[in-house]
Amino acid sequence: MQNYDGQFKLNGQEYFYRAKDDSKSTKITKVNDEEHHYRIVEIINKETKKGDAIMIRTGDSFTIFSDMVKKQLIKNAIMAVIISLIGIIIYVSFRFRFNYAISGIVALMHDALITIIFFGVFKLQIDSVFIAAILTIIGYSINDTIVTFDMIRRNYNERKIKNKDDLPELVNDSVRLTFFRSLMTTATTIVPIICLIVLGSHEILNFNIALLVGFIAGVFSSIYISNSLWLMLESKRLSKPKKEVKKKVEKEEMKIKGINC
Repeated sequence: MQNYDGQFKLNGQEYFYRAKDDSKSTKITKVNDEEHHYRIVEIINKETKKGDAIMIRTGDSFTIFSDMVKKQLIKNAIMAVIISLIGIIIYVSFRFRFNYAISGIVALMHDALITIIFFGVFKLQIDSVFIAAILTIIGYSINDTIVTFDMIRRNYNERKIKNKDDLPELVNDSVRLTFFRSLMTTATTIVPIICLIVLGSHEILNFNIALLVGFIAGVFSSIYISNSLWLMLESKRLSKPKKEVKKKVEKEEMKIKGINC
């Protein structure tokens, strides 16, 4: 048995809590379902005489209400996303070119923002599971984008593009070749996610919803946004006047009487 600092009852349910001064956190363990969250938070804050770091646990799952813990969660989430984006930029720049990386990152930001906006509109809970879903969406979406980029690069090299006027046709042909593949790959991924939403556990419902929204946004960004942005960046690159190669100044031959003159 674990030692707790106190307990209380709410609507027939018994709750236990433990306060830690060093971490300024309060953990609550309860018997059954996770109802009356905000009432529990109010009671614990009153009992412990502090209003930070409230965590509610049911079994092995936790729900965080703390401002302090929430700030730490947000900080860690932002760092995780930034590190993943930097890694993607380095990889794509090395594998392709920097303008490919910029186009891919903008598409990933689109996917993440669409998912965040969806959760905000429908007031779904955002927690560490949601952050894991965002990172999963980023990894899946960049893989789909890389396939299209690879086709663009292959056609680019084969046609030896020199003029920006040839780029729209190049992009259209490349997207046409990968369009069916992108749709079918996303569709076969979405089907089991829908099954998990309908038949799966409630604890991972938000995770599955985030994946569903993110993958749908991802296939749109991979087909339209990333390629259109690459077309714009590459057109600007080709439009820049090429630097003239400086001709080496030939040294005048020294004329020496009796030798070369």
